[in-house]
Amino acid sequence: MKTIFCFLIIVLFISCKKDKGELPVYGTLHNLKGFDGCGWVINLDKKEKSGCSALEPTNLSDFNLILLEGARLEFLYTDLKSASVCMVGKVVSIRSIKVLK
Repeated sequence: MKTIFCFLIIVLFISCKKDKGELPVYGTLHNLKGFDGCGWVINLDKKEKSGCSALEPTNLSDFNLILLEGARLEFLYTDLKSASVCMVGKVVSIRSIKVLK
């Protein structure tokens, strides 16, 4: 019985992940369209706890942005549980984004 209880407590803590997109995140936009399956990628200023240093946004075309190599960005995002063809970072959906000067 103790084993089952401990297992349930561990599962509860693992399943209650905090959304990493609540605080603004900063990064630099890079165009990797020359590589197979790649497009625009955002290199993060700070690595995440998971060790991830780049994000592969799926919905940049949803925003009224002029995409420029090296543009500095401030944004919010949500992790997507999908596989990446480019394999340089985590696949995400951008919730809000603005270009910094």
